[in-house]
Amino acid sequence: MKNKIGLVTLLTALVILPFFLSKTLLHLAVIIEIHAILTLSLCLVVGYVGQLSLCHAGFYGIGAYTSALLTFAHWPFWITLPLSGVVSGLFGLFVGFPSLKTRGIYFSITTMSFGVLIAMVLNNWISLTNGPDGLSGIKSPEPISLFNGAALSFKNPIHYYFLVGFFLLFTVLVISRLLRSRVGRAFIGVRNNETLAWSLGINSMRYKLTAFIIAAVFAGLAGSLYAHYLRYICPKDFGLHESFDMLVMVVVGGAQTLLGPIVGALFVLGLPKFFGFEPVYGRVAFGIILIMVMIFMPRGIVGKWQEYFKSSRG
Repeated sequence: MKNKIGLVTLLTALVILPFFLSKTLLHLAVIIEIHAILTLSLCLVVGYVGQLSLCHAGFYGIGAYTSALLTFAHWPFWITLPLSGVVSGLFGLFVGFPSLKTRGIYFSITTMSFGVLIAMVLNNWISLTNGPDGLSGIKSPEPISLFNGAALSFKNPIHYYFLVGFFLLFTVLVISRLLRSRVGRAFIGVRNNETLAWSLGINSMRYKLTAFIIAAVFAGLAGSLYAHYLRYICPKDFGLHESFDMLVMVVVGGAQTLLGPIVGALFVLGLPKFFGFEPVYGRVAFGIILIMVMIFMPRGIVGKWQEYFKSSRG
């Protein structure tokens, strides 16, 4: 009962929040929402099947460029949004099938290579991506007509906050449902002991690939939402450093909970703005915080909270 009251209070606060934020903070809130979708999907691979992927920003970029290029060809956003997820998911299959046959550091190196490859393609396929200058003039999502004849325009940042919030909630519900299913239990079994899982008849390759593709689909959706929010994208937004940042958010928040990646995105993106750090000093603070978390909170912030509440009750 207490949990339900807490959840309703939190959702109410999130609905009211954008009406009291400045333009700068509202922009930050939308960016945090988009990164929460990214980190939740990465958590599926890192936290629940135990694979350290370093190419998530590549899928994010594929989704962003797919959606932007299709809208340049006069496709409506509401079609390009799911298509960006489908295209990223296909790339997830293409990358995941060979790379998941490797293990440990070899898997990380393989996925990192793919991330670098994507960045090189975005930078050098100038006729398609406009190279380092990126794509500008990306359209906002088409307005949605309401019953009273009015239209919901997504050029309004408050409306976009709710649009991304809807897809964040959708991501939480889908991944939560997945993890409570037989597939989710197989994910955890593969993470805990792949050899034992195999001996029990669990096809570990199939389940790791499933998690990898689903994560790529959500990264593609996040990329589409990002492209049509900023209305400008360039290759540096989807480089290797972005994959590392996502990984830091997952580790800081807690890799084995659904709340952890959201808290990680809020903490890592919100904290430098809150204290007004310059980008360079923010990176230094990042490094220090990551080291402190790894030493004192190996299960992340949410994992530490859970330990505290369990010990206080027991």
